[in-house]
Amino acid sequence: MNRLTTYSLLAAFLTIGTSASAASITWGPAQNLAAAGDIITLGAGEAIRASNGGTDAVTVNGVLFEAQTNDGGFTAPTATPDFYTVDATAGPGTFNQASADTYSVVTGDASLDTLLASHYFGNNSGGSGTSTITLQNLVVGADYTIQYIHAADDRSAALSGRTSTLDGQTSLVRFNGTAVEYAIGTFTADATTQDIVSVGSLDGGGDFSGLVLRQDNVPEPGSLALLGLGGLLLTRRRR
Repeated sequence: MNRLTTYSLLAAFLTIGTSASAASITWGPAQNLAAAGDIITLGAGEAIRASNGGTDAVTVNGVLFEAQTNDGGFTAPTATPDFYTVDATAGPGTFNQASADTYSVVTGDASLDTLLASHYFGNNSGGSGTSTITLQNLVVGADYTIQYIHAADDRSAALSGRTSTLDGQTSLVRFNGTAVEYAIGTFTADATTQDIVSVGSLDGGGDFSGLVLRQDNVPEPGSLALLGLGGLLLTRRRR
């Protein structure tokens, strides 16, 4: 293999991460969201974005949850914060924050109560379905933490028992008799996008009251080069 070919392969390998979403997220167990302190926060050298599943911007535990927008009622959002998109198997919707309070639990924190008052849902007419939430504008090589707050809904036993299963790992219920559930996942970005596949038991999946995405570090340029060299050496060894 000549030097030109080696450099060409290295350049190609370093750009692979920008074209596909292949990293895996490791999800922790379901936990109760009972207080504002359960929201993950920002540390030194980190960056954070968050989205309300409803239509009000609200700050909880120092984290700004940006609003989705819709045309009112149970309609699909017309815009979401630019760090993610949602592709649902059936008509997705957002409960208008001003017209629907789907969660009666009072947490003692007015801002958290606002966050949990409504949610995004993948409407699949009572059947199971799948939604893919695509995180975007990621930094390749950076470590991320994602907090997925399930759709808070205790209006009836049928609604509260609906589950969303994240990437085949952790199942969350809307209300477990005490609180809505959330899960925290971690991953290292190997692309500028990352998919979360959510399968709903009686919905289209992807139901959430809130999403928090935290970038935990800024990768050193040298670490990206080493990643590319490692792949190149593996390729050469296989020849």
